[in-house]
Amino acid sequence: MSSSEVELVTIIAFIAGLAACTWALMAHPLQLYRRASQRFSVTNILLVVALLLSSWRTDSTPVSLWLLTDMAFLAALIAYKFAIAQLFRTSYHPRLTATMMIFALFTLLISFFVKADALYFSAVIYALAAVSLFSTAKIKYEALYQEFSSVIARLFCIPDIVLSGLLYVKVVSFAFAPHVVADYLFTEQYSSEPFLWAYLCLTLLLNITAMATTLTRLILKMKFLAHRDQLTELLNRRAMQLAIDDLWEDYVKGGKAFCLLMIDIDFFKQVNDKYGHHTGDLAIMHIARQLRSHTRESDLCSRFGGEEFLIALPDTTLETGRQVAEKLLAACSRSSWSEGKEQLTISAGAAAATQATSCDKLVTLADRALYQAKSEGRNCAIAYSQHSDYSLASSSSN
Repeated sequence: MSSSEVELVTIIAFIAGLAACTWALMAHPLQLYRRASQRFSVTNILLVVALLLSSWRTDSTPVSLWLLTDMAFLAALIAYKFAIAQLFRTSYHPRLTATMMIFALFTLLISFFVKADALYFSAVIYALAAVSLFSTAKIKYEALYQEFSSVIARLFCIPDIVLSGLLYVKVVSFAFAPHVVADYLFTEQYSSEPFLWAYLCLTLLLNITAMATTLTRLILKMKFLAHRDQLTELLNRRAMQLAIDDLWEDYVKGGKAFCLLMIDIDFFKQVNDKYGHHTGDLAIMHIARQLRSHTRESDLCSRFGGEEFLIALPDTTLETGRQVAEKLLAACSRSSWSEGKEQLTISAGAAAATQATSCDKLVTLADRALYQAKSEGRNCAIAYSQHSDYSLASSSSN
C-alpha cells in the first residue's frame, strides 16, 4: 500500500475504534440504551476487523479469506440492524436474519470444497448485506413514522437506502458485466484508495445516523417522561393542562365542544390505611388502566393528583360525557384488581365547555360536580348544572 492508503486505513480504524469506545461508554457507565449501544459498539469493531482483513488480501489470497472479510462486513451490518431494532424495541425480523446468516455460512462452507472465483461467493455475501441494510431502513422508517412525519422518517433512512442501493448496484453490475465492471468492483485490491474512501464514508454514515437516531429516541423518551405520570403512564397534570388549553382555544375559535370528567377513587384512604401504600399504588394503576381501555383513542386521560383523574373528551356534549362516566363507573366496579380485596368504585363529575368562561373555570365546574357525586353517596356520575339542581345525576346500579 502507498503512504496515503496507509494513512486512510489508520484514520478509518481510529474513527471506528473511537466510535466503538464511545458506544461502549454509553452502554455501561452512562447506561444510555445499554443493549443498543453495545450492538453499535460491536458494529464498529466488526467494521475494523473487515477493514484489516481486506487490507491484507490480494489476488493470490485463498477464497476463504476473501469470504471471511465479506462475512465480517455482513456481520457488522447485521449487528447494526440488531442495534436499531433494540433501540426502537421492535422486531429485527428474526426469520429473515437467520436465513441470511445460514445462507452466508453455507456459502463460506461451499468455498472450501468448490473451486470457483471468489467473485461469485462475494456477490452472494454483498447481496445479503444489501438485503440487511434495506431491512434496517424499513425498521427505522416504521419506528420513526409513528413518532414523526413521513418526511423525517425518510430523511433518517436516506443513508441506509443509499448504501443498500450501492451494494445492489455492485451485485447487479456483476450479473450484467462480469468481466468488466465486476472485475474492478470485486477483484481490485481492497487497499485501493477509492475503496478506502468509500469505507470511510460508510463508517461515518453508519455512526452519524446511529447517533442521530439514538439522540432522537432519547429526546422522545425525555418528552414522554416530562408529560407522563410515572406510576400510571397517563398524562400528568401539567401536560393535561396544556392539552385543555389547546381544546379551549379550538372551542373559542371554532366552536368545537368538549367535555371534562373529574374522577376520584371512592374510599381510597381506607385502602391505603388497611393494605398499605404499595397496594394503594396498585389500586391507582388498576383504575388508570380501566379508564384508558374504556375511552376513545382521541380522549385524553390524566392523573390529576393523588387518586384523582381528569379526562378530556373532544367533540362531546355534557349528556354524552355523563354517559361515558357511567360506562367507566360500571367498568371499574366490575373489574377485579386484587384477589381477596373488595371491589373499587369511582365517582365522577362532568362539565362541558359551553358551561364555562375559561378552561380553569371548566376544571372547577367538573370538580364541583365530582364533589356533589361524593356527597350523594359515591359510585355515581353527575353532570354539572348551572342551576345547582343536578337533575342529570345518575347512580350506578353496581
